[in-house]
Amino acid sequence: MTIADVLAIELNGTLKNVGILQTGKEVTVTCFKFDDADNVPQDCSDAGLTSLQWNIPIGQEFDIPLPIDFEIDSATLPLRLELNTALTISWSFSLGFGYDEKDGFFLATDGEDGKEFLVSAQLSVEDENVKASLLFLEAQINSLNILV
Repeated sequence: MTIADVLAIELNGTLKNVGILQTGKEVTVTCFKFDDADNVPQDCSDAGLTSLQWNIPIGQEFDIPLPIDFEIDSATLPLRLELNTALTISWSFSLGFGYDEKDGFFLATDGEDGKEFLVSAQLSVEDENVKASLLFLEAQINSLNILV
């Protein structure tokens, strides 16, 4: 275990305690031997390394319950709908920082699949009973599970 690994472990614990480390991900460290053609990742205990980078996956996820209880109370066309939905909003950002012998201190923001900053929202109708009525017609759907 190297000093770079120990720093990654400490960063990991601190960011988890603050609550901004992506769920299921950890801070990693990558060491490089830089040549002008490419950065080739190396084992951090190898001699001759010229660069090291800590990669920090920052992000959070929020679940917001959105029960829908919709009613149009019209004499000609009464309509009522009841269902439980949930909105999940998440964001993530990949931050890297490190040091290179040639260029000095640097920041990197190249995330997974080239996405630097990602925001997503998912609306789901949970496995619940959906009740609807229109005029004299009533409907109930059981075991419905929809993700949008």
